[in-house]
Amino acid sequence: MKQRFILALLLCGFLFAGISCKDDKTYAELLKEEQDSIDKYLKGYRVADIPANLDDLETTNGDRESTAAPYYRLENGVYMQIVSKGNGTAIETGNKVYFRFLRQNLKTLVSTGSADAVGNFYYENVDDFYFNYNTVTTSSSTTYGLGIEYPLQYVGNKAIVKIVVPSKMGFTETTSSVIPYLYLVEYSLSEQ
Repeated sequence: MKQRFILALLLCGFLFAGISCKDDKTYAELLKEEQDSIDKYLKGYRVADIPANLDDLETTNGDRESTAAPYYRLENGVYMQIVSKGNGTAIETGNKVYFRFLRQNLKTLVSTGSADAVGNFYYENVDDFYFNYNTVTTSSSTTYGLGIEYPLQYVGNKAIVKIVVPSKMGFTETTSSVIPYLYLVEYSLSEQ
């Protein structure tokens, strides 16, 4: 009798566990949703490879809302649209790079048409937001993710770019939640 009671409890436990897990999505499903969101966002833009001659990189001439310049494919599913190439001073390996940013949840943006933008883009002092630029394969900071460093191969000091960053290449907290973000980033070799 006691064994039947324990067996019944175990079966009920498995039943409830199955019901509660039924609504959860697998990691593979979340990754597919993420890619679908990225694809849907990019559908409104021209997507291109980086040209052999970097002088041929197109910009939006400062217009953050322009669809005229393409989103360039970078590594690991990251895409970049150049708003401004900067002042011509290259950012090199070992430089301390300060950055201003705004980011929007791309899943929310494509499903509702808008998403709150959060970040420090309008802060006067950004000395707490920096990374030491190393290479395109090793991020100096797991906090910010490698995705925001990729454009530095193509733009310089004071450049402004929009970047589509999949979760695996973004801020630490986005990795497990599988949320892609659209970033607006300005790079600087000085704090202000």
